[in-house]
Amino acid sequence: MKTNLVLTGNTETLDKEYNNILSGEWCLQNKNFKNKIADVNYKVIQYHWSDIEKVKKDYVYLNDLYPSLLKSFCNFLNFYHKTNKPERYWHIIIGPWLVESLSILYDRWETIKLLISKNKFDKITVLNLNKDFLITKDFKHFQSIQDDHSWNNVIFKEILNELNINYKLIEVEKTSSAKKSKKNKIKVFLNKSLDNFLKLFNKNSNLLLYKSNFGHNSLIKIFLLTGILPRNYFEFENDLIKNNEKKNRKEIHIKFNPSNSFEKFLNRFLFSLMPMSNVENFSNYLKKVKKIDLNPKVIFTAFGHSNEDFFKTWVAEKVLENKKFIICSHGGWVEEMLSCNFYEMIADKYIIWQKNNSKNVMQMPLNFFLNKKKILNKNHGKDLLFLTYEVELYAHRIQDGPLSSEIVGLSNHWFDFLDKLDKPQKDKINFRHGYPFDKWNIKNEFNKNFSKNFLSKNKKIEQDFKKAKFVVNTQMQTTFFETVKLGLPTFIILKNDLWNLSDDIKRLYYDLKKHNVIFTDITLAANHLKSIWPDPLSWWNSTEILKLRDRFSYECCLETQNNFELCIIFLKKIKNEK
Repeated sequence: MKTNLVLTGNTETLDKEYNNILSGEWCLQNKNFKNKIADVNYKVIQYHWSDIEKVKKDYVYLNDLYPSLLKSFCNFLNFYHKTNKPERYWHIIIGPWLVESLSILYDRWETIKLLISKNKFDKITVLNLNKDFLITKDFKHFQSIQDDHSWNNVIFKEILNELNINYKLIEVEKTSSAKKSKKNKIKVFLNKSLDNFLKLFNKNSNLLLYKSNFGHNSLIKIFLLTGILPRNYFEFENDLIKNNEKKNRKEIHIKFNPSNSFEKFLNRFLFSLMPMSNVENFSNYLKKVKKIDLNPKVIFTAFGHSNEDFFKTWVAEKVLENKKFIICSHGGWVEEMLSCNFYEMIADKYIIWQKNNSKNVMQMPLNFFLNKKKILNKNHGKDLLFLTYEVELYAHRIQDGPLSSEIVGLSNHWFDFLDKLDKPQKDKINFRHGYPFDKWNIKNEFNKNFSKNFLSKNKKIEQDFKKAKFVVNTQMQTTFFETVKLGLPTFIILKNDLWNLSDDIKRLYYDLKKHNVIFTDITLAANHLKSIWPDPLSWWNSTEILKLRDRFSYECCLETQNNFELCIIFLKKIKNEK
């Protein structure tokens, strides 16, 4: 039977007369596609980043490529906008976009290369959409559209063009599945009114806290002890796009010296992905930025440095005035491969939860956890809380952990673990999947294996924590850190081949594994949980585990007797620095 290569979840690219070869599991996560394929012959190709050794190799390559591409873009943007800004200026503005764009294009490139090298196709079907379809309003819009099947179809089409591979075009309407966020207008109005009132008293503050990830109660305490008013800073959240005219980017190339075929493709194509906020509408941003009546000595954020293009432009301008820029991590991690060290390069000080010896990196207690109380032993609940997480349909950024299609095998790993439990544990399952998204239909698969009655109905994870007797974590990241901090009995189940831990954490990892806090064997994990289920706190509060918990807190999520006071001292210091 003849073969048809299907690259995305666009139903138009399927052909009943052919054996359809799907480039990845992402194709099946479109409801219409899944319904249509029921009557079609198909198979799914193994994902190229299913091999952790390839992930490591590719990460090193992209990490090494990043600085030279950044330099080329900085030079180009200075030329394009007729400016002479230093590299750090543009790095603050375009760094997150460049990190993700590199990963996106290399992932799609390697997908095509692997498919073509191992298979012969009679037909390759793609949608007839041009490159303009790729252009986004800003980085937030760019992130929202990365899982769109039609958007990825265009990227695949351009790679096929680059490799001189023939394909069949299908005519379609130009649509996108990117979702617009809905805002409560009354709530926004009230918050904005309050923020404008507070602005009158906070205009000349030396320290600006923007999306700092401190809880509401912590912010009130910070205000009382430091005088820093907890504002939302609505001036950074205006929709400033006035000019929707897209320049002819076909004529625009960055000056970059490629050393292989992929880099030649980057040279031609990468600029096509740059948001309008950095190109066509940058001058609008700059005009608005210069009208903002704020002049702090220090800028502190945990989220704004990522996808807030207008805020980043304002920060870049302030850094030119020698203002200090501090980035605080909004989550915990232990992986080795993460974001090309982007944050360390743009921040004057990068605050994280774990130990680190880098020059401008500082360990501090968890910012969002400062005002949270531990769950007391006598108040523990009855549920077996099972925490999972979501990944993107199409890989957005190369890093440790499951990427794209790998989540399918991982979710089966989770279900196999739960299936090995006995009735006392199964009857108490509270399954919480990465709220609010379920791109991979994990909840539906859970329902098939267990029951929807076991699905968490709570929006806030804190509500699930309060009802938990024991917590099973599935990654060594923020939720595990939080569980340990709360004092809830927990362990982690991992697929060993998905994680590449930093050298600093490996010894701790093996000790946690030795004492049943981390498992890579789900049978051993299930047996351990069954054995401690009558009284998990006895195990959790044993001498050996308490020592490990203290060690974990010291190395990965700093815990002191005076976390809040430590934070206040730091904020006062940077606020009063001359």
